[in-house]
Amino acid sequence: MSAMSIPRDILSHLCLLLGAGGALAPAGFAQVVSDNTVSTQVSRNGLNFVVDGGTIAGRNQFHSFSAFSIPTQGSVLFNNPAVVNRIISRVTGNSLSAIDGVLATANPSDFFLINPNGIIFGPNATLNIGGSFIGSTAEAVQFADGTVFSAREPQAQPLLTVSTPIGLQFGANAGSIVYRSQIELAPEKTMALVGQGVRLENSKIATPGGRVELGSVQGPGQVGLKPAPGGWVLSYSEMPAFSDLTLIGADIFTFEGANIFTPFASGGIQLQGKNINLLDNSRVASLNPSVISDQPGGSIQLSATDTILLDRSIIISGTFSPFETGRAGDIDIQSRRLVVRDGSSIDALTQGIFEPSARGGDITIDASESVEVLGEGRITRIASEAFTSDGGAGNITIRTGRLRLEGGGQIATSTRIGSSGDGGQISVTATESIRIRDRIIDPLILANFDLESAITPSGILSESRDPGTTGSGGIIRLNTPYLLVENKGVISARTRDGSIGQPGSIFINADRAEIRGSESLISADFDLSSLTSTPPNLPTQGGNITFTGGELRVRNGAALSVSGQGQGTAGDLRVNARQITLDNRAKLLAESDSGDGGNIYLRAEDLILLRRGSLISTSVRPESMGGGSGGNIDIKTQILLAFPTENSDIRTDAFTGDGGRVTITARNVFGIQFREQPTPLSDITASSTFGLAGTVEINTPEVDPSVDLIDVPEVEAVPVIAQGCNAATQSATSSFVNVGRGGISPRAVQSGLLPWQDLRLFSTRAATVPSTEAQTIARAPDLIEAQGWVRQADGAVMLTATALGTVDIDPASTPCQGQEL
Repeated sequence: MSAMSIPRDILSHLCLLLGAGGALAPAGFAQVVSDNTVSTQVSRNGLNFVVDGGTIAGRNQFHSFSAFSIPTQGSVLFNNPAVVNRIISRVTGNSLSAIDGVLATANPSDFFLINPNGIIFGPNATLNIGGSFIGSTAEAVQFADGTVFSAREPQAQPLLTVSTPIGLQFGANAGSIVYRSQIELAPEKTMALVGQGVRLENSKIATPGGRVELGSVQGPGQVGLKPAPGGWVLSYSEMPAFSDLTLIGADIFTFEGANIFTPFASGGIQLQGKNINLLDNSRVASLNPSVISDQPGGSIQLSATDTILLDRSIIISGTFSPFETGRAGDIDIQSRRLVVRDGSSIDALTQGIFEPSARGGDITIDASESVEVLGEGRITRIASEAFTSDGGAGNITIRTGRLRLEGGGQIATSTRIGSSGDGGQISVTATESIRIRDRIIDPLILANFDLESAITPSGILSESRDPGTTGSGGIIRLNTPYLLVENKGVISARTRDGSIGQPGSIFINADRAEIRGSESLISADFDLSSLTSTPPNLPTQGGNITFTGGELRVRNGAALSVSGQGQGTAGDLRVNARQITLDNRAKLLAESDSGDGGNIYLRAEDLILLRRGSLISTSVRPESMGGGSGGNIDIKTQILLAFPTENSDIRTDAFTGDGGRVTITARNVFGIQFREQPTPLSDITASSTFGLAGTVEINTPEVDPSVDLIDVPEVEAVPVIAQGCNAATQSATSSFVNVGRGGISPRAVQSGLLPWQDLRLFSTRAATVPSTEAQTIARAPDLIEAQGWVRQADGAVMLTATALGTVDIDPASTPCQGQEL
């Protein structure tokens, strides 16, 4: 049986199976056969084929085959004249194309291969064409003048064109593309694979300075083609649906090696599909590693109508030139869901040494449903970093419904190793929630007794770090209805490890925020504890935290901190909310070691509640014995409430410097009071061990009873039964009838009136009511909102309720028996 007589579906499966085993297909299945429609001529010498003839139109050359496959260790040479720079070939038969040898052209040319049945690239496939390669399972190529070169409807003498291809036309049932090759194209060229299902397995595509275009579509529809620097750019606006695109242990590079001078920019990468899966150490990289370069890096774009999954895989854009002056490429991701897990990363990096003006690329993620960064025990992150650069790191922007960071999952930006450029900004808008929890500990690093380096928290991080770094940390902006940080998760914008750059600031806008659990932290700390001397031009203030929203709850040892360590200065902490709750050792800190404490400004429309050893402090830490003064604390609220014996404190203490200033403006302050020194009770202190004491000012404005009064209409009191009798079992029973305004209101304060009291004695008829014991209906006491307060002799405050009237049960009332009705 010849290859041409094997049914199409059986042949497709057979080729796939044979390809999985190494050699794609035996020589007997290798076919390069002209269909005689455009004068294509094929000659053969063993496993090697030469293609001549075809039809030339301008700089286009057209070829048509009934079958086109290249055997292992075989080759196909297209003998094109120098005038031709674009070869367009189609397969009109029913067999897929299996390419496991060398595809070459006599002169550099872009090469188009369309086969609606499918294309498989084996591990031995090589392209020596000097131009771009576009392989597709489309049915036809459309040109700018309207001409269509079709594989499904070939004509004996088709009308060919000199114009440029503008689209790939897909039918409803196109074949797939499987790629297992290690192909590298010439510089500044494009490798494009577009089919109904695209799969790369243990393979590599390299296009130095060029582009890689992978598209998995579901027809009918058209994929746009447009010439561009670096080859071709594809567009999908006319494609209504998509199929899955999967990379398994595959590499996609738009660089190869490290040239001394690269005159071209790093190329771009675009991946398009329904679900895009990067699995088993797949890498998608657009890098410029040249020693000298002034060109920008290429962008990376992933667009999926459903989910993008990275599992132990990497997406990276960057420049690594000592004399780099260009800008790293951007990373743009669009999907319904993005999942980054198990050691995967999305990175935009930049590095320069002697001409360090390069700036990192931006990362932009739009995932309509969710973004999940799940460490699962390994560092997993979305990051932008600048090394030895004054251009700074790029920005990270995430727009999604839900953001979840767990098990060492991070979103991070940093400026490092002598950089003077600032860290990038992190901006997250989540229409439903942001949830951050957990941390991991690397056992290999821990074995070297470096606990701090071994700990990797889940969180959103902006850092300025390493000796010689002067660039500031980036700003973090979070907008969401609900923010949860728990179980050692962090949001941090800090300076550390010898950097003297100013920490970044954090801005949070949330209807409700919960930070809970020991070591759960929102921090903009300025850590200069590793410095042994005072450097010049040291920033005068640390980072700031600003929270705006509805309710802020900090619980179980969690903290918000803008503190300074070592010579670092503290920043400002501002909270503007409806209610603030600190519970069970929760902390709001703007403390310092040697500099002045920072400032804390709290605004709560309703209530600030301090429970169980919670702390608000702008003190200088006594163990540091620093000379700074305590910072300021300014609180404005309706009610400031603590419990006297729970040791919840408000402090702005100092050691050798002066105590700070505490200003509290509240209608009511309960359970906490000023004391000259801290005690085991709930205190407000502004003391100093060796300096001057600070000041504490508590303002409780009096309420004018004539202000904002309104007329309350008279409300008819609703009566209830205050006592009753057991029902009789005889036919003649008693009854109760109430008419008028007597009785008891359900809540006296609701009526605004003094209920009438009817103290008349009722007569009873003993003959008809056998029970002689009155049954009192038990009634739970009413809870009444406090209407005022009085200060007792010892200074304590007692809440009072103004009664609007009472309802007395006549003590002379007798049992029902013997009384008249």
